[in-house]
Amino acid sequence: MTFLTLKDNYLFFTCLALSTVIFIFDLYIPLGVAAGVPHAGVVLLALRSNNPVYPLVFALSGTFLTILGYFYSAPAGIEWMVVTNRILAFLAIWITYLLGEQLKKIRTELQNSEHKFLLLAKQSPTMIWQANTAGQWIFCSKSWLTFTGNKLDELTGQGWLDNIHPDDREQLSTKYNNLINAHEPMQVECRINTADKIYHWFFIQGSPCYTESGKLTGFLGTGLDIDRRKKAEVLIAETKTKYYQKDKMAAIGALSSGILHEIRNPLASVFGLLNEVKLLNEGEQYSEQKQSLVDNYLAMIFEELNRLTRISQDLENFATMPTSAQDIYDLNDIIERTCRLMQHDERLFNIKLTLNLDRELPAMQMMPDQFVQILQHLLSNAVDACTEHGKITVTSTLIDDRVAITVNDNGVGMTEDELAQAGQEFFTTKDDGTGLGLSFCYHMIENMQGQLTIKAKPKLGCSATITLPMSA
Repeated sequence: MTFLTLKDNYLFFTCLALSTVIFIFDLYIPLGVAAGVPHAGVVLLALRSNNPVYPLVFALSGTFLTILGYFYSAPAGIEWMVVTNRILAFLAIWITYLLGEQLKKIRTELQNSEHKFLLLAKQSPTMIWQANTAGQWIFCSKSWLTFTGNKLDELTGQGWLDNIHPDDREQLSTKYNNLINAHEPMQVECRINTADKIYHWFFIQGSPCYTESGKLTGFLGTGLDIDRRKKAEVLIAETKTKYYQKDKMAAIGALSSGILHEIRNPLASVFGLLNEVKLLNEGEQYSEQKQSLVDNYLAMIFEELNRLTRISQDLENFATMPTSAQDIYDLNDIIERTCRLMQHDERLFNIKLTLNLDRELPAMQMMPDQFVQILQHLLSNAVDACTEHGKITVTSTLIDDRVAITVNDNGVGMTEDELAQAGQEFFTTKDDGTGLGLSFCYHMIENMQGQLTIKAKPKLGCSATITLPMSA
């Protein structure tokens, strides 16, 4: 016999004894007193039993004994009052029974719901935590304990913060305090130490819990292991960089080809002119005509050498431009230097490149290397889009407190579908493109707190506008 059966039997005989006592008491008092009312107390006691039949049995027995008491009790009082008292006793018994059964049902449902929640919390792969209104942890799921290798008492209160990576702890504490004090939902990615002493990336979220009347009851949240996703993001970023470098090296190769062509022509001229000077120098004395030719040849040699110097200087300036320092720079100067270097690209020989720069443009704070990469890529795209006798215009202007730089071409343009996909990773209209260059431009401009807007129509060219704050 189990403990519950013993308890139920004890309650049954206790209720039976009380019913007997109440009936005997009813027999010895006048009918004017509703002695059947105490049977409602017996019903309440029977409701504590796990046997659902007991409350009904004692509600029926209470009703029967109350009726029986009416016939065998000493007569007294006014008849209608006696009948009314007995009816009130019936009502007390059955209202107690019905309400008690309803409350018992609700309590059972709550217990079942609580049991299911605890079972779900223990078995769920998602790590669950619960805190009181002061923000002190009072519960965390078994999966959390297993993952961290802690006991529950080690994580309660503020102990759970000890498992957070030191570099992430301050950020998480700030957001957690906002959750506790301002009741703002929390979402944060951080690293948590495992039982193996290896940090895993986790997505932790938390929200305040309220009653139906709006009273705060505490806080509830979850922790989701996103370590694989983080590693995948790193791998994707490395892959993007790899393909972007491929795009960049292809652009550098095309640019180098143009530069070599530019250098080769002046060198050929220099060698030819030097040979002419050598031939003229074979005579003993120069005539006035020969002296004039020598002077002209030397002037042309120096002009070509100066041209070589300018090309090499442009290339050196481009290569040695600061890579990370943010300082005050003349944006127009950076645009001119980039375009001057691009003009050495042989693809631009049949394309007219025009600069329309706002000379009142103030100097601005920026990282020039990022801007040069963006502008070079937009110019390269414009060159690829142009056919023979193409035109490219680069414009700079000040709009309120922001600077707008536009690269406009009269090339083949783009369809609506192509324009909608422009900037998406791996989307390209080039046969040998990777589709990463423009997406990197979008990414870098966003990091500079700016915006890239592209407008295009088929066969009518394309316009790419970079909008940057004065401090980019």
